[in-house]
Amino acid sequence: MDECLIALAGLAGFNATELSLLQVRDLITERGAIAYDGYLPAQFNINGHERYFFIGENTYLFDCLQRYIAQRLDRKLEKLDRSLYAGLSPESYSS
Repeated sequence: MDECLIALAGLAGFNATELSLLQVRDLITERGAIAYDGYLPAQFNINGHERYFFIGENTYLFDCLQRYIAQRLDRKLEKLDRSLYAGLSPESYSS
């Protein structure tokens, strides 16, 4: 899990505040796919603006997020009883 947080900070440019506020639904779609890119909500930033992020497809960061999801499911951390959001609670935090 730490590897994924470090990768999100280093490769996607998330700062500590954004990482602490990041929820599953910010990175995983309702259908369970990892978002290749997107916008962080405006309330994450002091300036009140959304910020673009890029994860990409077939990247180290994408692979890291897949391992993170699998690890949370194996540990049954805030798991759903259905497959929405890759089986994770959308309101749960990433850290």
